[in-house]
Amino acid sequence: SQKVTKASPVITPGNVLILGGFCFGAGLLAKALWDSFSRFPSVKPHMTAHVKEYKHHIRIRRTVNQLVGSFVPATQREKANSIFRFVCDEITYLNDPTPGDHVYTPLEVMDIGGGDCDCKATLLAAMLEAINIPTVFAFVPGHVFVFGKFETAGVPEKYEFVAFEPTAKGIPMGQLGDGTAEA
Repeated sequence: SQKVTKASPVITPGNVLILGGFCFGAGLLAKALWDSFSRFPSVKPHMTAHVKEYKHHIRIRRTVNQLVGSFVPATQREKANSIFRFVCDEITYLNDPTPGDHVYTPLEVMDIGGGDCDCKATLLAAMLEAINIPTVFAFVPGHVFVFGKFETAGVPEKYEFVAFEPTAKGIPMGQLGDGTAEA
C-alpha cells in the first residue's frame, strides 16, 4: 500500500488516479482529467513551447529513432515505454542548479545528461510528441509529470490516458507514487 500525499499522486491497479485528494478513474473520468490539464494554460508555458519547438528537432528525432528503431512493428506503448525508460534511467535527476526554476530545453537536458522534474518532463514530452503521442503536463505541489494519450486499438474515438513519472527509477509506465522526486 502506497502512502498518498498531495505531492505523491498514485495510479492504483484499478487505474484510479489519486491526485491532491481527488480520485479519477479510467474512461470518462480519465478523459475529464486530460481535458482539464489540456484546456487550462500551463503553469509553465515555456515548457509547452519547448515541446512544440523541439519535438521536430533532428537530435530529438535521431535519439527517438535509435530508441524505438528496433521495435518493428511496434505498438505506440512499446515505443513510449522505450523512451520513458531512457528518460528515467539514462537522464539523471538533478536539483535545479540555478536560482528560481529554470527549465532547460530538451537539447540542454540531453547535453547535461540530467535535469529536475520539469526539465525531464519537458524532454519526455518532446520525445513522445516526436512519435505522435499527444502529451500534457500535470502539476502537483512541487512536482510535474506527463500524461500521454493513446488510441485504443480498434475502437474509434476511445483513448487511454497514461501517466509518465520521469524522475523515478523503477516505477513502470502508468504508475506514480512515493518514488517521485520533488523539485
